[in-house]
Amino acid sequence: MKFLRILLFALLGLVVLLAIGVGVGLNSGFQTWVARRVVAKQPDMKADIGRVSVGLNRVELTAIRVAQPGMILTLPSATVDVPVIPAASKKVAVKRLQAHGWTLDLTAPQKLTGLTPQGRRGLAGYLAVLSSAHAAPAEKNTAFKGIFEQLKLPVELSVDQLDLAGDVIFPAEGGKPAKAKVVLTGGQLAAGQEGKFTLQADATLSGAVTSLSSKGNIGIHMDTPSSIDRVTVLNDATALGSSIPNGAKLQTELKAERGAQGAESYSLVVSSGGKTLVDIVATLPAGASKLDGKMKVAARDTDLAPFALGQPVPEFVATADSTFGVDTAFTQFNVNGTLELSLNKLEVLQKELATVGPLRVTATYAVEQAESFVRVSALQARVEGTTSPLAVIDVRQPFDYNLESGELRVADNQKELIALSLQSLPLAWA
Repeated sequence: MKFLRILLFALLGLVVLLAIGVGVGLNSGFQTWVARRVVAKQPDMKADIGRVSVGLNRVELTAIRVAQPGMILTLPSATVDVPVIPAASKKVAVKRLQAHGWTLDLTAPQKLTGLTPQGRRGLAGYLAVLSSAHAAPAEKNTAFKGIFEQLKLPVELSVDQLDLAGDVIFPAEGGKPAKAKVVLTGGQLAAGQEGKFTLQADATLSGAVTSLSSKGNIGIHMDTPSSIDRVTVLNDATALGSSIPNGAKLQTELKAERGAQGAESYSLVVSSGGKTLVDIVATLPAGASKLDGKMKVAARDTDLAPFALGQPVPEFVATADSTFGVDTAFTQFNVNGTLELSLNKLEVLQKELATVGPLRVTATYAVEQAESFVRVSALQARVEGTTSPLAVIDVRQPFDYNLESGELRVADNQKELIALSLQSLPLAWA
């Protein structure tokens, strides 16, 4: 999903360059000069633009380099077959977009260096300018209005054919760079129909997992020429290596949809070998001030470690069943449910944690926060070591705690608030 998000941003960047070139004449040198002048005024990114050529039905880009902290996109060339005159009136009908041989480096330095003066700054600021022209001024703590409100486009868009192929460089085991070949193809995206895309990624690694492949089928339905009302992603990943000679598989199903009345629903299911590992559903009714959802987890390290791109994963077995809610201003939330968690070999995360040893945690909880107040309605938790209980906590009555002032409120001052039992704490933990 991270690869897809970055590639879609890159695609949007190409559309921006198209918009820059529209209406500035058919001279490539002049078009390139204008494009450089526009991106040089944007502080969010840095970009080098080799050449921009805009014809009546085709846009060609050559030697593009866009950088932001931790990411550099190098694009040798790209062509966009699109009628330019309608695009000038915000009707972008892409017949074909092709870009091969690009490289997206996610191991790039956190400081922007190495760009020529002519390519200063970049596309993100220009994208923000385009978006702000079609949106109300932002306010502090603006309420969340749903995912699809964020997906509204500043233009009328259709894409007949998309063909992107390149490499993604990313940090893997020990911080060493690894490379994945990524291909994104598909099309038929337009108002009233579903565009279908395929994202294929194949990575070669150097650790216990030597290869990782992922194939995702992506559906994007547009209800109008400038808005999306459904997104579905079905992804199958396979990992191979010395520790898993028969391979490990992971399936992910993601769906977001806006109904006819404006209500939005979201779901995420992660499974392996016919077993559901994660199941999350959430709904946001039209005009509602709160998003509600449920989450179930039944996973262990062996299910997920092969797909961690070489990053270390401690041994764990986790089972959780909870409901949650969050207001659309993200100032209030509530969660209640149960948790069972076994942990071991935490030293793979930090060597000092080797003394902790195996742990088992069981808990039942009901907690909510409203701005600066946290309310604990129920909390019973037990922490166990290898051979004996370590600690037990039991909240005997609900209480409110002010995070800012430290004020504690209880219903009955005469009753016990919390029973805490520390039965044994290993000296090595100190």
